[in-house]
Amino acid sequence: MGYRSLCNTKKTTRGTKSSGRYRKLVIYNLELFKCLGRVEGQLLINDFIFNMSLNKIFEKKNGYSISELSVVLAIFGGLIFLGQFVYQDIVRKARQAVAATYVDQVLTTAHASIIQNDYLPEGWEEIGDIPSGPLESCEKYNSDCSGEIKVIQKGNYLIGMYSNDSELRVSAWRFSNEGSTSRNMSVFGCVSKNGSRSIYKWGKNEYYQGPGWHMQSNPWNACSY
Repeated sequence: MGYRSLCNTKKTTRGTKSSGRYRKLVIYNLELFKCLGRVEGQLLINDFIFNMSLNKIFEKKNGYSISELSVVLAIFGGLIFLGQFVYQDIVRKARQAVAATYVDQVLTTAHASIIQNDYLPEGWEEIGDIPSGPLESCEKYNSDCSGEIKVIQKGNYLIGMYSNDSELRVSAWRFSNEGSTSRNMSVFGCVSKNGSRSIYKWGKNEYYQGPGWHMQSNPWNACSY
């Protein structure tokens, strides 16, 4: 709060009569000056004189004082600051929802292949086009990827597909650990020949990538049991 919490005792009061409008406030500040000491007291008096001067200049009949306007501006500034965090959270959730749609469409194609041919696709060529959007190469975004990893959402996510004899897994994760995509939340999906199918979306800023073949007991890995 500053000014040693106003000596932890007093609250500012304002005169009610027009003839002594600032008299009580002046007396109060002088008392604070005594309890604060020379340095802090002088700062308080300087602030008091400055605010009184501004009020005299800007105050109008039936209008607003500079102090009141300052409070309003401070409130708006706080709302804008908080709004940025809310907006960023909405954007991250929207991106994750789109990534989950990509994962779901890959699993749908793989599941159809299991039903029709008892076969799991082994590459993106066998998945074909995805309605949600194109699968782009990492080279287009100057990124070093390996295996069956592609870029989706115009550089917001990476997506990888992995399969073995009984199960296909799809993982979508942040494009980079730095910059605007660094807080994108991961998505994991799987489908197996025994009919199991699952999609798991990580919450908050949790991060995961890869097939997780060695993580068979995780609750999000619902196709392994």
